[in-house]
Amino acid sequence: YVERVVLELVESERTYARDLRSIVEGYLGKIIDAEEPLLRPEQVRALFGNIEDIYELSSNLLQNLDSCDNDPVAVAVCFVTRSQEFDIYTQYCNNYPNSVAALTECMRNKQQAKFFRECQEQMRHALPLGAYLLKPVQRILKYHLLLQEIAKHFEHKSGDDYEVVVEAIDTMTCVAWYINDMKRKHEHAIRQQV
Repeated sequence: YVERVVLELVESERTYARDLRSIVEGYLGKIIDAEEPLLRPEQVRALFGNIEDIYELSSNLLQNLDSCDNDPVAVAVCFVTRSQEFDIYTQYCNNYPNSVAALTECMRNKQQAKFFRECQEQMRHALPLGAYLLKPVQRILKYHLLLQEIAKHFEHKSGDDYEVVVEAIDTMTCVAWYINDMKRKHEHAIRQQV
């Protein structure tokens, strides 16, 4: 069972990294390379946030996970050693409401909406850009759940190996908790403004 969970974690990271690449290359890259500026720089910043940093982290994490040879302890070590790097998700998640607002604004512009539809068609994506921009928010909140599944079915619930898995869970739970807390504060601030 633990092997299956580890495999799911690695394979879902592979899919996630591929999705991030499609955002960075299939949308952001085309916007940057366009001869005529399609979006204002502030729109691009709001829409994509630090997605390139997230993609780089995911790609590096995937390389590390691939070299773990499905060893759950080695997988846990990947998360522990990169614990500080996951802070970039906080920035992304805090920007996410701006991203939704920027995308909504773009979809009201016929030329921009057409561009996004064409990009979607070229990449043969069933889902529009908005669904892909949500993926980092969903992914960062899933890591600790996958690690908990590993710990729950870990053979020996004591020793250094198990402690590493628990440390990985704690690390990713703290990141998830912090992001959820920031989201709550943001929603509370919006309610106060209303």
